[in-house]
Amino acid sequence: MVRAGKILFIIGVVVLASWAAKSLLSSPSSDSPVPEEVAKSPAAAPVKALDSPVHEKSPEAPASSPALTAPPPQLSSESQPPPQENSVAPQNTDTRREHIKAQMVVMGSLDGDVIIDFMDRRQPQLSHCYERAIGEGQSISGRIIVRLMISPLGRVVEAAVDTKFSTIENPRMRECVLGIVKRMIFPEPLGGGSVEVDYPFTFPLPAKEGT
Repeated sequence: MVRAGKILFIIGVVVLASWAAKSLLSSPSSDSPVPEEVAKSPAAAPVKALDSPVHEKSPEAPASSPALTAPPPQLSSESQPPPQENSVAPQNTDTRREHIKAQMVVMGSLDGDVIIDFMDRRQPQLSHCYERAIGEGQSISGRIIVRLMISPLGRVVEAAVDTKFSTIENPRMRECVLGIVKRMIFPEPLGGGSVEVDYPFTFPLPAKEGT
């Protein structure tokens, strides 16, 4: 009987010890070591506050109105007025020469500057034609275009007024200019052959240099 009681006591002690051991294993102690991987992992660095404040994006400037930047409308070629022809010869020598070249037509091997030089030599005689018409009470302003043919020897073999493009209609003025042109002698054209010229005489004539 006593032996059975000792056995039950021992069994109770073993059960109690087993229960206590299980309780200790189920609740980890604060003194339990930290796993090695966790101990070696670096702590997360604290987020550093920015020293300078964040600048807000400035609003973009509004696009300029197309009405302000668009170029002004150009007149079409049909609506633009034709260029005005100056019927009075410019006073400046170079400008006057370019003015004559722009209206002169030369068909042949005779330089246009040479033709202008020879025409300028007749300026005193041409001035006489103009002054005579003014003395008769005529108002003369415009141009007379003479179409002339120069032979291979430099002589004028034909001369006539281009009535379509001449603006001075005074008959005596035209005949006076034609008479001067018909008596002119030019240099012989290079390489021979005839030269046909449409030459504009503009009145009033420019004043001579040095006067």
